Order: sequence, then structure tokens, then C-alpha cells
Amino acid sequence: MDADALAALASAALDESLSAGADLADVSVSAGSSRQVEVRDNRIVAVMAHQAREVVVRAVVGRRVGMYRLHSLAENDVRSGARSAVEVARGADPDPDFIDLPHPEEQPDAPCGLFDPAIASLDLARLRSWAADNVASAVDAVPAARISGVVAAFSSAGVLVNSNGVRVADEGTLLTLDFFAVMRKGDDAGSYFGFSEARELGGIAPDGIALRAARQAGLNCVGVPVVWSRHEPAPGKPDFTGQLDIGAFVRAAGAEGLLC
Repeated sequence: MDADALAALASAALDESLSAGADLADVSVSAGSSRQVEVRDNRIVAVMAHQAREVVVRAVVGRRVGMYRLHSLAENDVRSGARSAVEVARGADPDPDFIDLPHPEEQPDAPCGLFDPAIASLDLARLRSWAADNVASAVDAVPAARISGVVAAFSSAGVLVNSNGVRVADEGTLLTLDFFAVMRKGDDAGSYFGFSEARELGGIAPDGIALRAARQAGLNCVGVPVVWSRHEPAPGKPDFTGQLDIGAFVRAAGAEGLLC
């Protein structure tokens, strides 16, 4: 279900709560899915798919606030949940701190979402193929390597509406391939973590991640991919502070005698 369909459902729930006697109300509706392939010790050990659906209705009667949460997107269930939120509010104690729900002019600027239908439509067969190919290429080149990791695709959509006129919608996708290689040489062991992730399919390189991790395990250098969406979550607002400080990472690696 896309953001437009979720918005229509949220509006229906909002109308239902107001018709049932709420003075104010807000409704959030979200839907998401994930597909995941797990690798452990050079073997695919799990292939999983999950879907999540959630509706949260908050109704205000006077200063009494009630909330109802459900995990169905059927319109009849959502309308029933809206009426239940009003009933919960009527039975609640007044909240002396409640003033109002947000108004449209009070909405903060939000980071731009990014939704790629190509990621949303990825099936488990393709994710499994990427996982198997990564393990095979790593073990062919470095037979002693033990590879573990995850290949996963996520997609989500959500909306929030309220009786003061706020209307917010967002959609997003994420594809990630994470592999961890362990090498043993006698009593010594080395490990290396490699990953690639992106919010659109064209921004990811699914091949050779585990192979590079296997080659690096036990060596004296480290590498770090720069995921730009983390450093610039909103256009024109770069961030290299705290854990995003690339320079600090490079200096720390050098202090440990590692190439970076």
C-alpha cells in the first residue's frame, strides 16, 4: 500500500473519530516490509520475509486523551479503532498539560525521503543469489575464510494527519549487504567487516563485498565506505561530527599502525 492509499485510510479514521465525538484527533498509518537472507559460516542459514502494518489513533475529548493502536489496514477495523480511541478518551482523567495538537505552520522541515520501486520489488531469490555469489567468490579466492552476514531489503511508507490540518507523508527504501570474514592462521585469527548499502538500487555494488572482507582479514589495513546519506541527511546540510567524523577515523587507524 503506497502513501496515497495510507493517507486516504488515515483521513477516514480521522473523520470517524471526529464524528464519534472527539474535539481533536490525529492518526498515523504505516506499512513496511523486509526481506532478509542470513549467512553463517559460509552457508545460507535463513531466508525471511516480514510485513508490518500499524495504525495509531489519538482522540482528545476536552482535556482527556485516548489512544488506540491496531495492526490491520482494513477500513472497517480502522474506523472501529477510531471510535475506540474516543471511548478511551472519555474514560481517561483530564490531562492538565495538554494544550493542543500541532498546526501546519508548526511543522519542522523534515529530511527528504528516498523511495526506489526497484528495491521495494526485490524478491528473496535475488537477495539469496547475491548472498550465495558473495560467499562463493570469497571462498574461491581465500579458502580459509569463514563468511557470515546479511543481505536485506526494506521498504516503508507512512502518513500522519490531524484535525488541525497537518498532513505529512513519507516513503523510503534501503538495501544493505553486510559480510564479516574471519581468518585463522594457527593460533592467530583476523577479522574484517565489509558492507554496501543504499536507498536506491543504482547506488549499491552487490558483488565482491565478502571477497574484499576475506582478503582484508588479518592484514594491516582498514577501509571504510562513506555512506553519503548519513553525512548529508538533508540537501545542503553536511554533517561530519561525532561518529560521522571521517578524519578522526583515519587518524585513529593511523595511531594503531593501520593503513586506511
